[in-house]
Amino acid sequence: MTQIEKLVRDPYAIYAAKVLRLRRLDRPGREPDAMTRGTVIHLALDAFVGASLGAPADAIERLYFAHVRETLDREVPWPAVKAVWYARLARAAPWLLAGEAERRARGEPGAREVVGRREIAGLARPFAVTARADRVDRLAGGYAIYDYKSGNNPTASEARAFHLQLPLEAAIAAAGGFEGLPPGPALHLELLKIGSRETLPIDCDPAALAEIWDRLRALVAHYQAESTGYAARLRPGRLGFPGDFDHLSRKGEWSDGDAPETGW
Repeated sequence: MTQIEKLVRDPYAIYAAKVLRLRRLDRPGREPDAMTRGTVIHLALDAFVGASLGAPADAIERLYFAHVRETLDREVPWPAVKAVWYARLARAAPWLLAGEAERRARGEPGAREVVGRREIAGLARPFAVTARADRVDRLAGGYAIYDYKSGNNPTASEARAFHLQLPLEAAIAAAGGFEGLPPGPALHLELLKIGSRETLPIDCDPAALAEIWDRLRALVAHYQAESTGYAARLRPGRLGFPGDFDHLSRKGEWSDGDAPETGW
């Protein structure tokens, strides 16, 4: 699911990874990169939510910091980096905990890091999307689905155009595709941007979600056609960092400053 955005923005990266089956070779030794930071933040928040279920209100903040410290001590072997990441999560604490009270009032925390899958019908070849949802809460008559965003925070317009994870997770939930969860509509979708300490609600109108699912079917059908090529950095937007496969593609025949193609 997280790679749908990459297919929209940089189709060649998906071609290189999934068709040519290439992968980037990591440098020797473990480095504290953005992916590691995101994993650590997800682990800390997941541990906090699990431990705080049913806890009294006056214990919530203590549990938050306890699990942040425990996760950082276990997962981050670099002292200076650990201090920076702890400071980041400490700054976010008032906002996160106030928002958590609102989320608990909205519904009951349910599945976390739950795996889901849904096949796309009507294609020339079998195709399914899979996801690991950060958090799916139970509401009266449906679900609230949350996604933690720890890094390069998208703007509202970028999230609606490219960050399709939450709407597509809603489609999986509606079809009963998440393990252990019955079919149900998504009544609330929300992106939690940890770095900027902002929440971004995503439209969960059934018609809008159905349209996104139809657009995904059309996108996959487009790339299943043998006549379709996989362009490099087709819609880069704010992708200012090099891709893993730029050196293999025809990148350089155009500039990231050129007007991108719209739609997908």
